[in-house]
Amino acid sequence: MIKYIRQRYLNYQSNQNLVINSALDRKRKIILDHILITLPDSSTRLLIEPDTVKSAAINHFQNLAVLNNYYESKVIPEEWQHQYASKENINHFIFDTLMNSLSKDEWTNILHNLPNGKASDHLEF
Repeated sequence: MIKYIRQRYLNYQSNQNLVINSALDRKRKIILDHILITLPDSSTRLLIEPDTVKSAAINHFQNLAVLNNYYESKVIPEEWQHQYASKENINHFIFDTLMNSLSKDEWTNILHNLPNGKASDHLEF
């Protein structure tokens, strides 16, 4: 806690913009008004039209982490193979119901037992 108090004090002295943005709950954002793409022939093209910039950005992030070989089996290094081997002391039936949906009664019980006066973290989409 002391670390964060010191950091806040230092920010107040040296980075007042950060303090103001935090106090006003401003979110960091960028303005993407142009984008440089590489074409299949290795040439580049600068996009400046808002619709094409948006499409190119969406396409980039949708394909950024595509795993081409996701389903290929990977070779586990020998020193780790024992960690991934079946364990004799674990009853494998304990996992049978792991992915079953919760019933309405189970959800009601969970919600009923949550602490009062507490809010979950908010998510922004």
